[in-house]
Amino acid sequence: MNLVAYGIDISKVTHDELKNKKGFYRLDSLPKVLNDAVEMTNGWQYQIPWFPKLEDLQKEDVYVYPWSIYCNGIDPIGAELIFVIPNENKVYYIETKM
Repeated sequence: MNLVAYGIDISKVTHDELKNKKGFYRLDSLPKVLNDAVEMTNGWQYQIPWFPKLEDLQKEDVYVYPWSIYCNGIDPIGAELIFVIPNENKVYYIETKM
């Protein structure tokens, strides 16, 4: 098992920048495999309690960039995801692999 996570303060990012940026998805409307990967990374919450919980991420004002998703068939077994929360000027990175 592998886990790497970061929380980064940024100076500014806007919703308009992200909604028009290729590769960024709003957390309230994800393709199935990306949604499954986001849910899978939430399973590590017990080791990184400072990382936002799934219910805090699944909002229309949060964006995710899937750097990579590793699958066994169509089920994610690992992922590298970048979450951006413009209202909080935060970026979170998580890398997991089972």
